[in-house]
Amino acid sequence: MNRNEKLKMIVLTLFVDVALPSVVYFILRQFGMSDVLALAFGSGVSVIRIILEFVRNRKIDALAFLMFLFFLVGIATSFFTGNARFMIAKDSLFTGIFALVMIGSAFVGRRPLIFYLGRQFAGSESFEQKWNELERFRHNLRVMTVVWGIGYLIEAIVRVIVVFTLSISMSVLVSPLLLAFTTLVLIVWTRLFVRHARSKGKKTHDTKEELS
Repeated sequence: MNRNEKLKMIVLTLFVDVALPSVVYFILRQFGMSDVLALAFGSGVSVIRIILEFVRNRKIDALAFLMFLFFLVGIATSFFTGNARFMIAKDSLFTGIFALVMIGSAFVGRRPLIFYLGRQFAGSESFEQKWNELERFRHNLRVMTVVWGIGYLIEAIVRVIVVFTLSISMSVLVSPLLLAFTTLVLIVWTRLFVRHARSKGKKTHDTKEELS
């Protein structure tokens, strides 16, 4: 699978897990279904994807399992309390924990989480080689991991505030937009950061050649 195909797969996953549940919610609300049930059916779209992935690959990754677990927690809490906002807030809990895992991976363990995500696009051999040989490459990946973690942590906190401040319909509309906007900002920042790092590395290399 080439880089463009991988990017299309990520976009498709974001559509299924983020945009499609909101569309399902608004359609069901138009037919008079309650907020709790409409949100449950909307979130169920992502669960169906996880189940289909499990049936096809005979395995489930940690993030997919975590999403499924939060779905169960969110729907149970919403039905027990009668408050549909918990169904929306569960996504913030998932994002917040993912953000903390990202930040933690930059300081604990052999490699930060961004390394494994970036390796999917750049190719395993080149990424492994750069990681083993270049200290600056390792440093930059850790910086990127921390920035992405902080970005998603802020997004999770803001989304909780939105969920318990705005109406449920507005929360359903704004929540995925917050996630999409945060992801877009982080992608743009990453491209600029990588460009700056490459430029700085080239200047360092040229300086070494002049001194040698």
